[in-house]
Amino acid sequence: MQEFSDFQTNLSHFSVEIATESSRSLNLLQSSESTPSLLYRMTAQMQADAVFAGKLILAIQNLNISGELDTSHQIIDKLNEAQHYINQFCDELGLRYKPGDEHSIPENNDDHSYSDAVSAADNLIASLKYCAL
Repeated sequence: MQEFSDFQTNLSHFSVEIATESSRSLNLLQSSESTPSLLYRMTAQMQADAVFAGKLILAIQNLNISGELDTSHQIIDKLNEAQHYINQFCDELGLRYKPGDEHSIPENNDDHSYSDAVSAADNLIASLKYCAL
């Protein structure tokens, strides 16, 4: 039973951290020029979060619990909040970049930094959706 309680605590902490980080990334993107280094760092963070979420998914499956994991729905609410911010992040990237339109790419950026960021965001959203099930 202690293992289940520890897992709930870890999942709760992750849900808060991912919501906070996704909000911070969105605010940072909206308030600054999207340089390649900024996009690469945000992409790396989202990729790492997606990997961690994948590990959580496996751990949830291995718990074999019969009841609800998040009876208060606080974890699900935070994961949904994170998904919302990441969707807004993708929308903001879409406003800044249109594939094939070389005039929409800010100086010092390339197609890959944008497409990699969108791909990482999509993967993270999918992982968070699965965690919230």
